[in-house]
Amino acid sequence: MAGVGSAVRRLYLSVYNWVVFVGWAQVLYYAVTALLDGGHEGVYAAVERPLQLAQTAAVMEILHGLVG
Repeated sequence: MAGVGSAVRRLYLSVYNWVVFVGWAQVLYYAVTALLDGGHEGVYAAVERPLQLAQTAAVMEILHGLVG
């Protein structure tokens, strides 16, 4: 049964890492698009929400590592 738990853990970590990667890629895409469209003034407005989600996921990962 340990093999099943290990496989589930690997699947969870793979999905989690891909979701986090896509989130940061989205932040990068929005930032570059905003820079090209209107300069640096509009970058934060363009990336605010996905950036908050990506940073929250990063903080939660740190806290999870401290607890477990």
